[in-house]
Amino acid sequence: MLTTEPKEAVEAARNVQAAYEEDGGSNLDAHIDGFMSGVEAVLARPGVDRDAYLSELVSSLEQDERSGQGSGSEVMSALVAKLKSVRKGA
Repeated sequence: MLTTEPKEAVEAARNVQAAYEEDGGSNLDAHIDGFMSGVEAVLARPGVDRDAYLSELVSSLEQDERSGQGSGSEVMSALVAKLKSVRKGA
């Protein structure tokens, strides 16, 4: 279970990417849904600043992509897009 620390969610996102690659690049939606369930659980906790948490998480994942840790990753791109849509309330 994720804590309220966005950096822990960043590590979980990297694990999602690794699990997706181990799966041979299948079930992307299932991997993303599992990650997002954890994020939603964190956001539902009392005292969590939804906007700040999501902003920091998106920023960190985008930085990972730029630095090469998530470079070219279909998973990281999909996670960032999903988090941005949640942040906007979609």
